[in-house]
Amino acid sequence: MYSAVAFERWGSFFIVRFLYILQKMRKDTHKYIIGVDEVGRGPLAGPVAVGVVKLEVEKFSCPRLRPRREPADSESADSKLKVEWARGFRDSKKLSAKAREAWMVKIEEARSEGWLEYAVAFVAPSVIDKRGIVCAIQTAIARALETVETKTRKRVTLFPIPKKGNPFSGTRVLLDGGLRAPAYYKYQETIIKGDEKELAIALASIVAKVTRDKRMVALAKKFPHYGFERHKGYGTHAHYVAIKKHGVTPHHRRSFLKSIFPASKVRPSNQLVRVLDGDY
Repeated sequence: MYSAVAFERWGSFFIVRFLYILQKMRKDTHKYIIGVDEVGRGPLAGPVAVGVVKLEVEKFSCPRLRPRREPADSESADSKLKVEWARGFRDSKKLSAKAREAWMVKIEEARSEGWLEYAVAFVAPSVIDKRGIVCAIQTAIARALETVETKTRKRVTLFPIPKKGNPFSGTRVLLDGGLRAPAYYKYQETIIKGDEKELAIALASIVAKVTRDKRMVALAKKFPHYGFERHKGYGTHAHYVAIKKHGVTPHHRRSFLKSIFPASKVRPSNQLVRVLDGDY
């Protein structure tokens, strides 16, 4: 689908952009960079998910793309790791499911090495119906950020928290589209099509997409008539037909169906189960 030249071009673009952000952050004394993206805003069923990826700037320090000299043995592993790790990356939404899974393996490896942390937060359809999708996404953002901060604070030597002042003052948050982080993140930036421009946001998109897809595949086993494993809850023709035939499940967003089906036809499925926000 994409040529090798285009693949390498996207990889070089991401690396140059990320190195620029790292250099700017060092001048601004930011120690961490966080990418935030959401997945599942528009589906008729399933939760909305927000992915957060946190990188430590010094751990992600990169040499020149073409070093003037070969690094010494003592620094070769650290010098080559991050450039090679990000090489070949492109727009996360254009990656195939197989490619996303491959990147997820690399993300897990980076996490185990201690220089990357991530979290994914879900908000259930019942909350979306009650509070609206915008409020649900903001709730998921707050939850995901809190989770990733809690995880990294446990690594005292890796992510030391200042004893005084705002503990988030050394963090720069990059968000996709119109997303906003809580106000206590002083240094945050919303970037249109951020998953195409910033590596941290693209990685957040991948972890959110892969994790949500797995949830929808699991739901498909409980509700086999709807094809969740194929369309992941989005409004395909087959999904509409299944809703008309079998009714809605507790995992459907009833507020998203009002304009499509009259209220009298949005009948419950025979496979009703109790669904709470905690189930996600």
